[in-house]
Amino acid sequence: MMLSTLVLASLATPLPQNANRANWATEILFQAPGKVGGCAIGDLRPDLPGLEVAIVCSNGEVYVLSRGRRGWTHELAYRAPGEMIQCAIGDLDPERPGDELAVVGIASGGEDGGGPGAAHWIYRDESGWKGEEIFGAEALVHGVCIARESAFVTGYDEQAHRVHRVDGVWTSEVVAALPGAGKSAVAFDRGVAFACTDGSVVVARREGADWASEVLDKRDVGRARLAAHGPRLVVADDDGTLSVLEAGHPIRMQVGSDKLRGAALGDLDPATPGFEAATAGYERTVTILYPGKEEWAPRRVFTDTDRLHHMASGDVDGDGKLELVVCGYTGRIVLLDCGGG
Repeated sequence: MMLSTLVLASLATPLPQNANRANWATEILFQAPGKVGGCAIGDLRPDLPGLEVAIVCSNGEVYVLSRGRRGWTHELAYRAPGEMIQCAIGDLDPERPGDELAVVGIASGGEDGGGPGAAHWIYRDESGWKGEEIFGAEALVHGVCIARESAFVTGYDEQAHRVHRVDGVWTSEVVAALPGAGKSAVAFDRGVAFACTDGSVVVARREGADWASEVLDKRDVGRARLAAHGPRLVVADDDGTLSVLEAGHPIRMQVGSDKLRGAALGDLDPATPGFEAATAGYERTVTILYPGKEEWAPRRVFTDTDRLHHMASGDVDGDGKLELVVCGYTGRIVLLDCGGG
């Protein structure tokens, strides 16, 4: 097993050429009324240029942020009866232009109150934003992704579900039994991956008419967030470790000592060749990790005043580069854009 460990407190490893000169600019897009559990980037408004940012709040409110001529604007798109934890943007209904939004959390009240979980579908038509509950679970639903016109959801019922429309009716099926509670989901080249509290990363994939699953990676600490880049996964863990998984060979990077709650992987810094990883978490910082010959070099590019809870990446402004969006306990939605020099 190939293993690379990097302690952020020691910055003896030099950054790749030009990385020190990269200009990471930050912009506050919105101040939410409270904690923001999750964020996502996608084309929710095809009538507007660029992509939108969706966020879910602890009070059940769901906002969509769009870039206008005079800066960023926000719309209250939906009010769920319970706290929403994560969200995903994708094409759930191919008959509608653009993408739709799936949000997941507790069916009613706050996350800590317990009780059943729920998933909601949100879309926009000529008269404005609409939404409805499309799935219910026995426990909190914590993770969601959209792929193949389906929402894949997971949570504290320790199962992974596929939710999709059949003749206009929402239906669901179990695609994997998980060894722990599901915290995050992402689609990638090998199927749909789920991060679990027992330390497993489970991949489910369609095999004929059935679903098969396997444990792709296992640690002794909870896995919390996932992101994908082609065949690669990046996994953010509860002990401050970020793992990059490719072809069964994990690369472990010790970014901090507290819970990580963000993951991204892609060409985040155009001034350096190849792709970079990014993460954020309870230590309040956003860290970019640059791959080197022997280990990955970290760079802190942003520090918030409270814990960060989620991260998304995408080409928000349509300039061909990936940007990062982070959110958390302050309620601030922060965009990070690397100018590349």
